[in-house]
Amino acid sequence: MTIVKVAKHAGVSTATVSRVLNNFPHVGAETARQVRASAEALNYTIPAIYKRARGRGVGRPNTSRRRTNSIAILTIGQTRDWLQLPVMAAAVAGISRAAREHGLRLVIDEQLDLAKPPNSITNHGADGAIVFVPNSVSGADPQVSLLSLKAHLPIVRVMGSSTGVGVVDHICVDHHAIGCLALDFLGSRGCQQVAVLTMDPAWHLMRRRWHAFAGAAYDKHIAASSYILSQDPALADLYGPHTVIDNVLESLVSRLVKSKPRPAGLFVSNDAAVVQVYPLLQRMGVQPGRDITIISCDNEDIRLCSLNPRPASIDPRSEEVGWRAVRQLMSRLENSDEPPIHINVTPRLTVPAPTPDEAAAPTA
Repeated sequence: MTIVKVAKHAGVSTATVSRVLNNFPHVGAETARQVRASAEALNYTIPAIYKRARGRGVGRPNTSRRRTNSIAILTIGQTRDWLQLPVMAAAVAGISRAAREHGLRLVIDEQLDLAKPPNSITNHGADGAIVFVPNSVSGADPQVSLLSLKAHLPIVRVMGSSTGVGVVDHICVDHHAIGCLALDFLGSRGCQQVAVLTMDPAWHLMRRRWHAFAGAAYDKHIAASSYILSQDPALADLYGPHTVIDNVLESLVSRLVKSKPRPAGLFVSNDAAVVQVYPLLQRMGVQPGRDITIISCDNEDIRLCSLNPRPASIDPRSEEVGWRAVRQLMSRLENSDEPPIHINVTPRLTVPAPTPDEAAAPTA
């Protein structure tokens, strides 16, 4: 008998049933009586959270806390508006799909104060949380906030990139594979001179993509260079000797166009950047798809649909990341003493279908 049937029998929401059966405050006396009567009529008892006994392979119930059948989506150091970005929204869609499959209610909240978890966490309003956190939050270490949250309830971090051994479970995109996929695509198009252009070179995930790209190029004897938008000369050293740095995007693209030899293939590190690079190339007389082969990352249709020809892009499969995060959180609820795990979700190359003109063009 599920909590959904109890809610239907009582004529209330599943959240109300959870609050009543867990003795949460702010529920009317008549509503509470009605819910308890329905639960009794249906012989329903809300399950306890089971925790694996420390040092033993047998689980035992934690009777100090009862399940609410709710999980939280929490942003740390960012407002909830951050989740409206296409890549993040796809991850939230995956979380929502998995929550429906498990009969869970979702609560979305934000934690702007790194030292103070929101009420949805501290007041036991959720059984666990899926956490979005940048690798760097105003110079603070996000691991500290994650440890603080972990003291209240089981959590799983999603998105971002791995910077070593984490303190909590982390499900994210395989950014190393993204760099390798980009190089393989350009190499398959016969490009022997390639480059990466990024507008966010300090981001850890962008650096991982570049290092994978450069390493794959070295293995295949393809010449690779990098163009980074920054004012930090230390980043130029980090990206290697064949790096061009500029703090104005138009000037950076101009230097790429005027380079000799000019790259035949270009990996623009994300779709948010490629929509700005395309018109600059065209204004400088370089036609993407004809004069230079471009691949991007994130596969955001809302951005790419305006580009002609539409470039290839790498789908990070953010929805799969969100779906797996819920599955891991369910496992963590049952096995709280297991060490943290890290799961990389494999990205996928997406190549647009050729236009009628391209399909009709004679092959060389």
